[in-house]
Amino acid sequence: MSKRCRSPSTDTTNEESSDNAASSNVKESILLQYVVTNDGGVRTVDNFFGDVWEKKPRLFRRPKTISNIKTYDEALTTDDIRELLNVNWQEVANILDSSWTMESKTGSEVIYFRQGVQVNKDMYANDAKLAFLDGCSVVMNHADFCSEEIASICDDFQLSFPHCFANAYLTPSGAQAVKAHADDRDVFVVQLCGYKQWKVYRDVPIKHPYPHEQVGKKNIPVPKEIFENVVIDETLGPGDILYMPRGFVHEASCSNDSPSFHATIALMTHDWSLASVYSTILSEKLLSIPSHRLSIDRRVGSEHDCSDRQHIVESQLRKVTEAAQAVSFADVSRYLQKKYKMHNDKTKEIRAKVGSAFAQEKDDGMFQAITWSTQVRASTPEERREAETRMKVEGNRKTSNAQKGLNVREEFADSLLYIAGKLKENLSFSIRVSDFRELLAEKEISVDQFVPDDLSLLVFAKCCIELGVFVAC
Repeated sequence: MSKRCRSPSTDTTNEESSDNAASSNVKESILLQYVVTNDGGVRTVDNFFGDVWEKKPRLFRRPKTISNIKTYDEALTTDDIRELLNVNWQEVANILDSSWTMESKTGSEVIYFRQGVQVNKDMYANDAKLAFLDGCSVVMNHADFCSEEIASICDDFQLSFPHCFANAYLTPSGAQAVKAHADDRDVFVVQLCGYKQWKVYRDVPIKHPYPHEQVGKKNIPVPKEIFENVVIDETLGPGDILYMPRGFVHEASCSNDSPSFHATIALMTHDWSLASVYSTILSEKLLSIPSHRLSIDRRVGSEHDCSDRQHIVESQLRKVTEAAQAVSFADVSRYLQKKYKMHNDKTKEIRAKVGSAFAQEKDDGMFQAITWSTQVRASTPEERREAETRMKVEGNRKTSNAQKGLNVREEFADSLLYIAGKLKENLSFSIRVSDFRELLAEKEISVDQFVPDDLSLLVFAKCCIELGVFVAC
């Protein structure tokens, strides 16, 4: 993507209701406008915040038109709006390939899951491509720190929200990244590539949960009765956006036909809640008074009769109440502005480095784009030895103790081995990656096998080149 969305200001605040919602001259997220203005039941951003926000999940299908969208940057065109939602598998392959270096340079975090269970990254020499080919889902926390496209989406959403960040989920066909759970944040699931089946359950086990109250996480089970009522059971395709308030239990999985890549735009609403903000401000006020730092009388709460201490404690509590009543709108506004500015300044600085970090990776020779038009052939013994030497150097740079090798999920194994075998039959025979499908057309696929998808073929070609099995012509 050649253009980035305009970075938002850091003084945005939430309004209590649609009566105070953003007026027509307030800048709003282009993507948020993009979906709600084409939704017959919502139509306006104000209606979204009045009727949907923090109340109920809603699926917004990708609209066919982008009329009535107000852009606030002359450099941003309607084509750029489309481009925000048009990440392709080639770009996903590049993000996947660069994830380990971006992790070390920008602070993003990459985690692997196999059918809901986290997998040790050292099993794959910290290489997300190898994990994906072996059937793992790849989760990139703070994906806005490793992808310019996703950083642009976050920049845009921050026109309507005080702060956000993104986690990205790449899930292989026939797989599920994480099991059913609820989050402590409101999210927009932005489907970017492929398709994914989502279920959102109607009943909320803990309303507006905090981090320690997320069911389905940290050994907190989801109550069985939650699964009895489904409010959304739909497949998301490219450009679809699913909004979920915090607390709604949900799960997602891929069919055998397509992998999925989506970005979850996270809005940390538990951190902006009245209880969190008020208690933090009040605590700071109380701690600023030396007498409130003293311990409560040692006998209060013990088994001894302490009724004679009641008047002392109640006097102290009255002072606490006075401090609580003194918390003002100005206190809340200053606290939130400071908090949002701190987060936004940090993320803005890191997001600005994403492009240069990716460019540096290419300059260092750590990244080689493999496209559909890349011509490959089987390597000679000498070329394979050179690749092994290169892998040792790369392994040292990745500081991984694992031996890098290629394991392929069972459902694809026969097909991918067939491609490799065909190329090895004649070392002078070369073929474009896009023509791998023609080779597979000659092979009968058994019923227990999946036809390899486009991303898997791209990643397979890239891994084979790195391992010295293939060379790019």
